[in-house]
Amino acid sequence: MARYNEILAGRFNKALTKVLSMKGEAPAPQLASDIQPSLVFQAGSEVRFLEGWDMFGAGDDQAAQAAAIAGFRFRNPVGSNVIMVFQKIFFSSAAADLVLVDIGQTVADLTNNINQTTIDSRSRPKTTAKCTRSGAASPATIGVVLYTLRVGTAPTNLIDDGIQEIMLLPGDGLQIRGTTINIGMTLYANWRERSLEESELK
Repeated sequence: MARYNEILAGRFNKALTKVLSMKGEAPAPQLASDIQPSLVFQAGSEVRFLEGWDMFGAGDDQAAQAAAIAGFRFRNPVGSNVIMVFQKIFFSSAAADLVLVDIGQTVADLTNNINQTTIDSRSRPKTTAKCTRSGAASPATIGVVLYTLRVGTAPTNLIDDGIQEIMLLPGDGLQIRGTTINIGMTLYANWRERSLEESELK
């Protein structure tokens, strides 16, 4: 029989159990009868795995193409049941350019796959995300323009703190692209992924 105020999202109980090396049943199976929830026990990035997160990074260089605009795209496939949260996006343009950051639903990738790796060896070896770069074909716009940045050749950091982290749900894509042909771009990003809880699904 279900308890009053029973917690049905299991990953928080699982994290408490692992972080504190506890045995037995769920240590926090239900909320307090009054308003009392408190969920802050993050100790650092090393604890993300215990909270159900896998950590990944990807980066590559898109050389200048005489008839194309440089761009990178990250896509969370439809039906993945995974949420992606970007923690860092760091890029540089080979010359001054106007760079656009698009976000929206897409099922399409760019021309070439880019290098990706797990950041925490306890995580899955391969990301759910599709990570691609433009190659010889200019990237098409996806969704809406989230940021418009006039950049020089100095590296640009798109995410400075946790408030600016960018989330992608299944079916969503994030794209960073220039607006001028024949200008190369280099990009590195890292993000975390976890399975969506039943309570988070639409």
